[in-house]
Amino acid sequence: MGVTEKPFHVLLGNTSCGRGRDDIVRHPCSDGLPPRSIIRASRDVWTVSPEYLMCQYAARAADPSDPFDLVDLILVGYELCGTYLLDASIDDGFVTTEEPLTSRSKIERFCGRRGRFVGVRMVRRALRQISDMSNSPRESIVSMLLTMSLGLGGLGLRGSVMNYEVETDQGIKRVDIAWPKLGVGVEYQGRKYHAVEQAQREDRRRNTLAGSGMTIITVWNEDLRDPVLFERFVGDVTNALGVRVRVRSEAHRAQQRLLRARLLNEIKPYIKEPS
Repeated sequence: MGVTEKPFHVLLGNTSCGRGRDDIVRHPCSDGLPPRSIIRASRDVWTVSPEYLMCQYAARAADPSDPFDLVDLILVGYELCGTYLLDASIDDGFVTTEEPLTSRSKIERFCGRRGRFVGVRMVRRALRQISDMSNSPRESIVSMLLTMSLGLGGLGLRGSVMNYEVETDQGIKRVDIAWPKLGVGVEYQGRKYHAVEQAQREDRRRNTLAGSGMTIITVWNEDLRDPVLFERFVGDVTNALGVRVRVRSEAHRAQQRLLRARLLNEIKPYIKEPS
């Protein structure tokens, strides 16, 4: 969340404290903070909690002069509530974690304790679009395309659970995005041009999941990039779910195209091209 990159952001109770530096952005905070706003990162370092960080980003999203908007806030929320952290200093661009930093419910409770603040409506709007437990930026973006509301450019396919645990003959397996009540799952597989061994492992995994009684639909990078392939993928998902997505106006279609283009740009750093 920006810890490895400059400028560093510092929360100050008194704006007159210290001299300004080019690599530090100071954020004044004169109001009292609710419990769990500040947590100890090490013996000499304290940091804002994930829940308070979400509120700070929400204040930015609520500022019309700031290019950071609701979709950006949703992306931040997926990271905070997921099991990955963006890190531009490593090849993959992110690292995975055992547990998420926070969850939608924890952020909601924090907002309730804090009361009224700049961005409170924005953070609650974002929480309605976020799913817990995403394991990568790519999974987050596929989830956003499928589940965000029609008004924001998504498909509005509610009821999904990310990294849903399924019992199989080979033990517990996880499905990237699942609709448990409908027995449907989506698995993100990256590029189609994997090594033979990796492709075989993925085929065995999908067959194992299908053997548990769940319908598994695979999505590749190419399915996200190509408009025709994307429509086919959407059709496969909605047919399996037994639902119809009714986009009633050209404005909504344009919004969907804009969201997909924007999220595809976001996903670029996390897609390895074949050598």
